This record gives sequence, C-alpha cells and structure tokens, in this order.
Amino acid sequence: VAEGDYLIVWADGTKNSSDRFASFKLSKSGETIWLIGTNGDGNPIVDALKFGKQVEGRSYGQTKNGEFKIQTPTLGSDNEK
Repeated sequence: VAEGDYLIVWADGTKNSSDRFASFKLSKSGETIWLIGTNGDGNPIVDALKFGKQVEGRSYGQTKNGEFKIQTPTLGSDNEK
C-alpha cells in the first residue's frame, strides 16, 4: 500500500472469495495484530496495534499523526484528525 493510499480488509470471520477478507476473525474483546512484511529498513514487522474492547459501528483508524484511535469508519477516505 503506497503512502496516502487506503486498504480495507475485513477480519470478521466472513467467508468470501474477495482478497479483501482475512482468513481470521479479530476478537471483540481486544488483542494485538501485526502487519508483517519488510519495511524500508529491512525490519520484518512493519506495524503493530494492541487494541481493546471493540464498539459496534466504530473502528480503529490511524490518524495523520500516527495515533490509533476509535472513530467513525471512513471507508476509502482520510480518517478523523
């Protein structure tokens, strides 16, 4: 995903042939997720997020300053500031 681009991946246990659905379900009570790959420095963990209990109709999003927070889903556009 290039800087400034968006990627939405559903991780709710839904079975779908689309490549935008993860093969796993995230816990509503919270857990830690990792984005694994190789960043520009050669590090294998690109990003990680430990999140708490989820609220229906809300999502975790990363703001422009890099902070993750619960906010209204903004599918395909900038997250809240």
